[in-house]
Amino acid sequence: MKKILCISDLHCGSLNGLIPYNFTDDINNELFILNDVQRYLFQQWIHMCNTIRNIDYCIVCGDLVDGANYGEKGKGQITTDIYTQAKMACHLLKMIDTKNFVIVDGSGYHVGQEISGDMLVADMLNGHFGNPDIELTCESITFHIRHHEQWSRDPGGRHTAARKEANVSVLQNEKIDVFIRGHIHSFNYNGDKRNMTVILPAWKGPDKFQRKKYMEIPDNGYVVFTVNNNIYNWEQTIFNIPKELFRKQIII
Repeated sequence: MKKILCISDLHCGSLNGLIPYNFTDDINNELFILNDVQRYLFQQWIHMCNTIRNIDYCIVCGDLVDGANYGEKGKGQITTDIYTQAKMACHLLKMIDTKNFVIVDGSGYHVGQEISGDMLVADMLNGHFGNPDIELTCESITFHIRHHEQWSRDPGGRHTAARKEANVSVLQNEKIDVFIRGHIHSFNYNGDKRNMTVILPAWKGPDKFQRKKYMEIPDNGYVVFTVNNNIYNWEQTIFNIPKELFRKQIII
């Protein structure tokens, strides 16, 4: 039996992304102090690392780094340096009880167009890297892993794109049992007797860009698969950052 941990969207470098406690950049000798959202995320990360042990493979579904945020000229970042962000992500992933990482590239806006921050992390960990996707066959179960997934603001319509893609795969006679996706920061799953899609939760809190546009609070957490020959089971752990950590509250 094999155990596979699936995580996505760490967004290291963002004011709302996951970073290690007391992380110091060894080049600039800069100490990064966690804010309330980052402290909450890191506590949950520690709990995951202490709880989920003896992991055969860790799937990381892109956007490990948050990038330079050039659209807002670096606003909302604790650092825009892609190498520092990659080292943060590497530090975090090394806390997981595994030596086998399968990483796919995230969105170009975050990971970079020329040098991918996600690829840097994969190189640091001697992991498998796919751009834009990769397949992992564990015993008799095949996972197709990619960062991007189409998204609908209507929760009732979020199965449509995933099912279209899965049906195309079946028509092409591809044998894929589980599609793993990230990007959306909202946990979802859907499927039928042939296959299923799991859209992973993130490890980033709501940023101002998101909060200006819609009310939905991101899902955070992870998914664990256990595979035994041609049978798989899975379990999700989902949490949401308390709104008092990121939204001003007035009580009268």
